[in-house]
Amino acid sequence: MSSDHVNRGIRYEKLKAREHRGHHMGGPGAPDYQRGGTLGEVKCRTSPVTKPELQRLVRQKNIS
Repeated sequence: MSSDHVNRGIRYEKLKAREHRGHHMGGPGAPDYQRGGTLGEVKCRTSPVTKPELQRLVRQKNIS
C-alpha cells in the first residue's frame, strides 16, 4: 500500500471524526475517534459492515 493510500485513509478518518464532533485518535488497535465516552470506528467502503465484522471489531478493540 502506498503512502498516498494511507494518507487518504487518515484524511477520511479525520473528516468523519469532525462530522461526528469527535477527536481523531487513530493508530493500530485504537478506535478512530472519541467523543466524550463514546468510541467510534470509521470504514471507507461502499458496502455496509456486516454484523460478524462489527462484532469482531468490537472484541478486538475492547469497545463496550
